[in-house]
Amino acid sequence: MEHSPQTANEELPRETTAMARIFGAHIGRKSLSHQEIMTRLTEDLIIAREAGNSFITLDAEEDAAVKANAHFCRGEEALFHLEGNHLYLYREYRNEVALAEAIASKLLAPAPENKFSDAEIRAAFVKSGGPGFEPHENQTDAVKNCLASNFSIITGGPGTGKTTIIAALVTLEVKRNPGIAIEIAAPTGKAAELLTAGLSKACPEYPVKAETLHKLFKAQHGSGRFSCNASNPLECDLLIVDECSMISLDTASKMFNGLKPGTRVVLSGDHRQLEAIGPGAVLDSLLTFDPGEREAAWKLKKASTELTANYRSKLAPTIQELAKALREEDDIKLLTQRITTAASDHYCFKKSGKEVKKEALESALSHWKELPGVCSEITEESRKRAFEMLKSFRIITAARIGKDGCVKFNEEIMKALKLGSCETPGAALLITQNSRRTGLSNGDIGIVFADGVNGGIKVCFEHLAEPLPFHELPPFESAFAMTVHKAQGSGFAEVFFPLPAKDTPLLTKELFYTALTRAAKKITISGTPEMVEAALMKKSCRSAALRERILSQLEKADDEKKNL
Repeated sequence: MEHSPQTANEELPRETTAMARIFGAHIGRKSLSHQEIMTRLTEDLIIAREAGNSFITLDAEEDAAVKANAHFCRGEEALFHLEGNHLYLYREYRNEVALAEAIASKLLAPAPENKFSDAEIRAAFVKSGGPGFEPHENQTDAVKNCLASNFSIITGGPGTGKTTIIAALVTLEVKRNPGIAIEIAAPTGKAAELLTAGLSKACPEYPVKAETLHKLFKAQHGSGRFSCNASNPLECDLLIVDECSMISLDTASKMFNGLKPGTRVVLSGDHRQLEAIGPGAVLDSLLTFDPGEREAAWKLKKASTELTANYRSKLAPTIQELAKALREEDDIKLLTQRITTAASDHYCFKKSGKEVKKEALESALSHWKELPGVCSEITEESRKRAFEMLKSFRIITAARIGKDGCVKFNEEIMKALKLGSCETPGAALLITQNSRRTGLSNGDIGIVFADGVNGGIKVCFEHLAEPLPFHELPPFESAFAMTVHKAQGSGFAEVFFPLPAKDTPLLTKELFYTALTRAAKKITISGTPEMVEAALMKKSCRSAALRERILSQLEKADDEKKNL
């Protein structure tokens, strides 16, 4: 019997956090009536937000309780917003409305005309893809769509050529308007670094560099605000943002608020990967829907192009075939069987156990055993070799803590490599907090080197020309093993992915897909068929009304146009 996927939050125990309890108790005390219901609803809202939802749905009794305490929903200091039977934290409501209005306005504004011929577009692909490169039809369609739109989306899995498309688009945009101001960004430092590296190869004649969104829009440390805002917009004619599945509703809203009305926007990403840490499912909301007979829905649907041809399939066909099956197949029993029985030189599923974990640590040691020696001095060659070694293999986990968490794996790898601490040459570090002073971003990875000139140690990062003193680093953790969330936006030659021994809310279809697609050449998955099935059964489904708000804006504009 075929199983129906459940949402990631379905039928899970209600667990309150300290913040939810404190805020709930405060609202209960300030309520005019229905104190117990208002306390619980407030806790539920905080829990829902932490799970990525924009609102909760009320029953009749709860709706009456909120209406009896309408003072919480009034004025500039409003805490909540009630819309129908949906209760929002006011901040999430404001963000959703603002983002919907911004996207709708770009879809409604007069769009530029694409005057490039098919031959000119193919020539741009040859420049970005290399001699002999022949773009797939949906790649050229994506470029045409971007050239003739104020708002467009490119979506597709790893290896489908998103970076090649961005490079071809930049080439054509500069040709169309040599003075155009193009900005390229990604949510994390690692994603921006990888995109910059890819673009430098694909269009070397144009010095394009991807920045993190927080750096590009001048995030104010500690305030949650961007200095680039409606009164001080980013000087940009075309903004291209990659890895958009990782962008929360809050960040997307602030990003669009910081743009000039005439700035065109291209979003790129894989909406089947893990969603953002934070409320909203922006990319998924814009892509996964049936337009039916609604004209406005078709207008939004036509803004996106999905890429299907995979250019990495020759490197690891089994991985790509399984990723495609995860995208297209809904029969969970069949999917589980395929995942747990497939075997090739580049894909292996093993029953979890002590021996498999031992093999993973031995594999880590085989890839990294020379790393401490390579890091005994800082030279151009040693830096290059160290980062190549580090990128050759990675352990990625569902959780941070526990026997199958990245913290435990990092401890064991450090011990196997005889690295006494993170201050030992050869240690790999993952930055966990943005730092404008050092130029480091959350997600950046550095390697500790011995400083032969001055003594002591320094830390090298691929995107920084000069190493940094260890004491100047923002918060970090060990990087030999990392969570799937932290690995999102990165890629490694080989990956070991241990499934947790027991089911957990973290284990979802999106997490499994993201883990699988981090591997370029080889992946070993350790677990049980039961845990694979548990992951596939939980498809994330966040509560959000972004898409419906956009469609309402488009339909309102159409009605006004008809009534003129």
